[in-house]
Amino acid sequence: MKTRSLIADIIPATRTNRGASTFSYRVPDSISSEINVGNVVEIPLKEKKILGVVQSLYQRESEQQLKDIYRVAVEHPAFNERSIRLFMSLSKRFAAPPGLFVKSALIKISPKARKIEELQKGIPKIFNLTEDQKNAIRAILGSLLQASAWLLHGVTGSGKTEVYLQVASEVVASGGQVLILVPEIALTPQTLARFAERFNPKILGVIHSKISYGQKNLLWHAIAEGSCQILIGPRSAIFAPFSNLKLLVMDEEHDSSYKQDEQNPRFHARAAVLELSRLWDCPVIFGDATPSVELYHAATCGEVKLLKLPTRPSQRLPQVSLVDMREEARAGNFTNFSSILLDRMSAALQKKRQIILFLNRRGTATGLQCRDCGEFVMCKYCSVTVVYHREARALVCHHCGRHYGIPATCGICKSVRLRFVGSGTEKIEKQVQELFPQAHVRRADRDSVNKRSDFATLYNDFSSEKFDILVGTQILARGWDLHRVELIGVINADTALAFPDFRSNERTFDLATQVSGRAGRGDFPGSVVLQTYSPDNPAIQAAISHDYLSFFNREIQDRQEYGYPPFVELIELSTRSSRQETALMRANLLATEFKELPIKDLQIIGPAPAFISRERGAYKMRVILKLPKSQLEENLNPLLWRRLIELPAWWDVNIDPNSLL
Repeated sequence: MKTRSLIADIIPATRTNRGASTFSYRVPDSISSEINVGNVVEIPLKEKKILGVVQSLYQRESEQQLKDIYRVAVEHPAFNERSIRLFMSLSKRFAAPPGLFVKSALIKISPKARKIEELQKGIPKIFNLTEDQKNAIRAILGSLLQASAWLLHGVTGSGKTEVYLQVASEVVASGGQVLILVPEIALTPQTLARFAERFNPKILGVIHSKISYGQKNLLWHAIAEGSCQILIGPRSAIFAPFSNLKLLVMDEEHDSSYKQDEQNPRFHARAAVLELSRLWDCPVIFGDATPSVELYHAATCGEVKLLKLPTRPSQRLPQVSLVDMREEARAGNFTNFSSILLDRMSAALQKKRQIILFLNRRGTATGLQCRDCGEFVMCKYCSVTVVYHREARALVCHHCGRHYGIPATCGICKSVRLRFVGSGTEKIEKQVQELFPQAHVRRADRDSVNKRSDFATLYNDFSSEKFDILVGTQILARGWDLHRVELIGVINADTALAFPDFRSNERTFDLATQVSGRAGRGDFPGSVVLQTYSPDNPAIQAAISHDYLSFFNREIQDRQEYGYPPFVELIELSTRSSRQETALMRANLLATEFKELPIKDLQIIGPAPAFISRERGAYKMRVILKLPKSQLEENLNPLLWRRLIELPAWWDVNIDPNSLL
């Protein structure tokens, strides 16, 4: 006998088999009055209780026996119809089940959040806007009621944040909501402070990786009802249930943190904000001094509108001095510090100015090598050398995190002639303390700064001049606006160039330009000493003159000639196994299968071992797919998407990977 029931289609917060995205459940009468689209509910699936999101509700007569929803897990809807459409769109773009996006949006983490009120700092500053800033603000305000994408390309310190603030003020005054995306919430104290100075803290919300599930629900509720008008956060903030979204901002668009590369679902926040712009008919601003090659190419093609801030409002860009470290070695200087860098450091300290020294390598020594056979000490579980950390008194694998004691003899030839080679931030910090004993030195890397509060303390201490010299990795290139820094020393600008990856030049230019931009923001000129063993490299040459266009023109030609993004879509398919033979067998079978797909211009590369062929005890094999790509946000070929989404769980699908290493 047919019975009429309230049915809910649910997206389970998990990976589903064979590409199935939704499942139907009966809504019990006991919860029928409290359930809505967007609610998080608990459902039975494969003998387990899991969470899911209600995609749709409807009445129907059903002969089949559907399972019942257990309960409504959250009283108010955690998502809305646009959120669900975003899940489905990202599923099509990145070939991942929509349930994985739901799971990512619902992740539970430890219960420590910081209130936005703590970020208030003094009296709001009044800025005299430049003509370029005024033009950018007028253009964006003229597009508030339509989907549009803007690249705000401005040199470091050109006032991009002020443009965000001015446009956001207009949106908030009209009752709209604003999403401000930053690469990592723990690394952007300046952005948070600027918004807290300008807006009532009651309308501000901050989401980050340490917020608890309960606190996130309260924040989601405030966003859904409209009392939270400005949300600041990393890529996970795109899933918030906005009720009246009118402006999207993606600051430091080039940053690799916007791509979720290490876990499923693998997606890029840039594609997500473009989709949100379409869903809400509102503009998105991509702000950057060094925009990604893909986005700038889209701007040159007219897919994104380009706005430029070519100068700083009051200060000059720092002068960059290029030092060829090969010449230093020929002159007998084999240390990490060129003579010009030491002279500039002494001069800056005498004037009571601050210094930042940048090296994108952690630890004390980058390897332990046998002098006789030349072999390095390797991690037992990963195909990488281990790094010596003086503070931990151990050799550490930077991939699996395992610690090892320091061996007395070589594991290959049993020689006792072992030596530490290379330098990391720990070693630089120690050497600086020895060279300048009167200076106060601190370090900023993942070993010394691993909590949000640690970074905030470090930033505040440096801003208030409690120490003189800061040694750090790439985290120093993000979100810093310091007015007492006179000198930047880039110890080795070549670290990214050593890797065989198509983005190596881009990363080199980005890091050199961004870290150089921390200098010269005060009332005195700044300077940069950039040390390199590759002084003729085009990316380094462009960086010393702050010339993004020169870098881009050279890079885009190379990308087109050799077939790399933005001219092709790259898809990395990778599998891991504790047995190398199993990983190779899977890869061979998959490559053969994809070669038989009737997809025009599809290229299959591999299978081949990954650059790091063994990690955490598992062997990694890859198959790379290449296919033409004509638009920034173009969806995948339907046949290819179906095949990718139906791959077994032992395959990882990564569309537009950050690198091919």
